[in-house]
Amino acid sequence: MIEVTQIRLKVDHSDSELKRALYKKLNFSGNEEITWKIYRCSIDARKKGTSGVRLVYTIHINAEGEEKEIVSRANNKSVKSINEKKFSSPVNKTQKQLTPPIIIGSGPCGYFAALHLARCGKKPIVIERGKEAGPRARD
Repeated sequence: MIEVTQIRLKVDHSDSELKRALYKKLNFSGNEEITWKIYRCSIDARKKGTSGVRLVYTIHINAEGEEKEIVSRANNKSVKSINEKKFSSPVNKTQKQLTPPIIIGSGPCGYFAALHLARCGKKPIVIERGKEAGPRARD
């Protein structure tokens, strides 16, 4: 799989402009066909005014067997070959649970860990030290 990053376009661009910008990054002429999908689209609004707001795309290309050729032809740092990563839970869902998992801290990470463990069928215990929520909000 090939990843093409930093494709910057105006907010009101058309699909053909996105394809044209992608082909330009890859040093392709208009007659070649590739299979691609938008992996990420973010907004760059650091410059003031509507003319400064841009959409920044990251695109993944499926090119089985031709990856090295396409990357070398592009000769661009924003075009690179990648291995698609798939997340798999490290929690064993079938193993018998002797003691419940204990999570220290009820911040965003603690709650996320508890949620993930609960979805895996575990019964986590979240421990938080400190004041209750009401007095803590006033601090």
